[in-house]
Amino acid sequence: MSKKRKGVPEIPRDDYVYGHTADLVSQLTMMVDPKGGLTVAEVDPSSIHRKLSHPKTKGDKIILSTPTNDFSLQETYTQELQTRFDYLAAVDTNTIADKQGPIRFDGYVVSAATVSVIAEPLQSLHEKSIFQPLVTYLILDPDFIASHEPLGWHLALTRHMDTPHLRSSRLGVVVDHDLRAHPAINARELPYYGDHLLPSHAALIYASADKRDTIGNLMIHYCDNIAGQILTQFKKHGIAAVLKQESFRVGSAVCVAIPHPEQKAPA
Repeated sequence: MSKKRKGVPEIPRDDYVYGHTADLVSQLTMMVDPKGGLTVAEVDPSSIHRKLSHPKTKGDKIILSTPTNDFSLQETYTQELQTRFDYLAAVDTNTIADKQGPIRFDGYVVSAATVSVIAEPLQSLHEKSIFQPLVTYLILDPDFIASHEPLGWHLALTRHMDTPHLRSSRLGVVVDHDLRAHPAINARELPYYGDHLLPSHAALIYASADKRDTIGNLMIHYCDNIAGQILTQFKKHGIAAVLKQESFRVGSAVCVAIPHPEQKAPA
């Protein structure tokens, strides 16, 4: 849960499940299964999400948004994730920029995409569980257009999360980008990167990196911090040093993998 600062009133949270119908309907048919699941027959299953938010002057601040199968509410978000997923990972990408936009180094826009994971199954999650950084990719792109976030997802999914074991599991991938597109991406109606559809075993979960309410927020904040540290180191050493490292290309981008030692962070 988020930590309450001394003397600062806690902002109330709204916790709800929503979904919509594919077409205009005149009635809704609600069904409860023996295990307590609540479904509405007319609602498009791919549109159902549980959201945690708080009100702001201009629209709600979304803290966490995760796809769900029905309208039931688990007691906690950890229980929600344990119900929906077997494993959890997070990916966050930072780009060196100023108020005018991305800064170029010898013609390259530079980003760092950090991947963190909980190695143990979510069903065995407990207070002493840890998540840890897996890898950070430095991305050097002369043809940068809008964002390297989807490329960071692609590197994580294709280079680390395409194992036989994970393909037979339910994988939640926590990100903090393009929330509006998540329903279509998770339904495989929209590519998540280039023309690549999300693998059938994975689903995107949105979490805000500037909140601490849930394990998803903690993981994405952790990735954000590490990516920032890597970019600080890049500024010290310069692009020439990076280009000397072993690399590979994805589209126009030059990617360099920076493995992490076995650092651990409390979940």
